[in-house]
Amino acid sequence: MYSGEITGNGLYDLLMFFLGQGHSGTINIESDSKNGNIVILENSIPMASFNGLIGKDALSALSNLGHLKFSFARSAKKPLEKPIPVPVQSLSVMNKKPPVERFFPEATIQKPDKVLEADLPVQKKSILNSLHSPSSVAQLAVLTKLSLPYLQEVLASMVEEGFVFIRPRFIVDNLFLFPKESSLGLSGRERQIFGSITNGMPLGEFLSRYENQTVLIADTLVLLVLKKMVAVSDDNGKIMPPWHIYKSIGFEKNARPVSLRLAIDNSLCVRPNTVTIDEFVIGMWENQLFGIKVNTVELDCPNGKVVFLVEKGRVLKDSFYVSPNDQKLISLPEGTFLDLKPKY
Repeated sequence: MYSGEITGNGLYDLLMFFLGQGHSGTINIESDSKNGNIVILENSIPMASFNGLIGKDALSALSNLGHLKFSFARSAKKPLEKPIPVPVQSLSVMNKKPPVERFFPEATIQKPDKVLEADLPVQKKSILNSLHSPSSVAQLAVLTKLSLPYLQEVLASMVEEGFVFIRPRFIVDNLFLFPKESSLGLSGRERQIFGSITNGMPLGEFLSRYENQTVLIADTLVLLVLKKMVAVSDDNGKIMPPWHIYKSIGFEKNARPVSLRLAIDNSLCVRPNTVTIDEFVIGMWENQLFGIKVNTVELDCPNGKVVFLVEKGRVLKDSFYVSPNDQKLISLPEGTFLDLKPKY
């Protein structure tokens, strides 16, 4: 369940978040002892009611409130009442904050699960291409080289068109963290993150401590789970695979390249046409892909891209190992850093 408190003119972006995620369920709303609800069915709103109003009138009234509490409960069921559909296009007339107040530098921008196909201006294409994972407005300004005021205006139009949405701050599925008693064997950074996790801590509360480092912190947390130093469970106590961390905070199913140092295995323990990579690096890739296995990897070499089979190993985390003959194929000296990208 999602829950929180917002002002009425923030309701539009909350609705676009749920619609962009393709969720189904009911948003229950309370304001000054008045109650209402909005039914979300994947990418549509079949029902909305508040204080005797229904449909668009209910949403308009809610968007003009000064303060409201909400909770969202998932459900795959269609509403029992006779639906009064609210066209998604009509949401654009709701009261909402101006772009400068909606798209502040720390705000997180995300693509929907299914991005609409359309011919877009260069600036909008650049924004979409930069959103491999949820990114702050400040990060997008750097990546796209657009001025902040102009970027805010473009993002406002992209939300209206359904290409992106604003992710509410630390609104995550109910996942809970349970650390082991000892941090023995962890690196300094891992030990620091591990030490900030208390028994049964909600994932959202944990992330709120690292506001501008979501990608790095998510990767570190997944590594801690892979190393069996932290367990993740849902609100029913079921232990969840670590990829649920990425999915819960809105990351795409996308494995990010890593830069590793070339090492030569002179003992010939590495098979021909195969690279050996630390098992936790491969584990992180497979969780970024929500459980898809990684069997091959692409190396970006000076003489072109080369594809190798992948083998997990207990090796130095910042290195990958090849046989002496394959080192000749790569044509680079030992110790050189190369970008490796999993093929899937």
